[in-house]
Amino acid sequence: MSIAVETDQNQAANGDGPQRRRGPSGGRRGRRDAHWGRRYWLRRAGVVLVVFLLWLTWSVGGALTAPGADTTAARLAEWGRFHGLGSVVDTLEQIQYRLDPPKVGGALAGGIPEISKAQPTPGSSVASAAIAPKAPALLVNIPALAKPALPGEGVWQPLVSLHGKPAIRAAFLRPDGTHTSYLVGVALLDQKLVKFALHPGYRVPGTISTAPSQIPTSQRDSLLATFNSGFTMVDAKGGYWQNGQSVVPLRAGAASMVLYKDGHVDVVKWTGARPGPDVAAVRQNLAMLVEGGTISADIDSTTTNAW
Repeated sequence: MSIAVETDQNQAANGDGPQRRRGPSGGRRGRRDAHWGRRYWLRRAGVVLVVFLLWLTWSVGGALTAPGADTTAARLAEWGRFHGLGSVVDTLEQIQYRLDPPKVGGALAGGIPEISKAQPTPGSSVASAAIAPKAPALLVNIPALAKPALPGEGVWQPLVSLHGKPAIRAAFLRPDGTHTSYLVGVALLDQKLVKFALHPGYRVPGTISTAPSQIPTSQRDSLLATFNSGFTMVDAKGGYWQNGQSVVPLRAGAASMVLYKDGHVDVVKWTGARPGPDVAAVRQNLAMLVEGGTISADIDSTTTNAW
């Protein structure tokens, strides 16, 4: 027995015997454990990936199917900005701009549009709409930015009439002296004839319980025009207030579109005071570009902090 023990010890010392035979068995267990561990983490990673893809599909799908007439590209860009990918969207837009820049020079196809008469609106007669009076003397035409000016460039024309008077006028002109083949339009609404109302967007700036995001069907027959109220709230650096409800706090000094209960609208630098009893809504967007007839020095700023 003592010899057997001695023999085992000698074999162990020489690297033979049972201890060596156990080596391969232990190695297989180690490989099995490592393999099991890799499969475990791969399964966990797979579950996380599937959950992420499901969320991504749901989130992007919601953006693509939301109410509105935006293009798919615009919806994807907006989705990216809402999810912290603003810099990526900016880069892609800059690349797109470099690949397809606006045309320089060239003639404006068809010249300046001419509106022969104002279009009638629901409730107004064709006869009254056809009067299309000329712009009053105090309404100064817009100076042409491209020289020489084209016939009718910057001249106010009645676009929509109400009760025989132009409720909306339009002026058409080229944007500058470089991109002369493009046309822009400017609209002027007579606040004595029309009323403004603000409806919160489907997602931005947030829910207002007393103001529907969609224009009620009963009011659509009298609708003359719509326009977007500005940047998303995270980019606007301002607030939103309507019907006594504050979605985002108003910021003193911000450019503010103020809509009043009687239907007229104004754009002012917000003083920081609470909205008065005659105010229906306030929507803020960055800083004033024009104030008291003076153009802001930030007009040419390339940073989004200014404009």
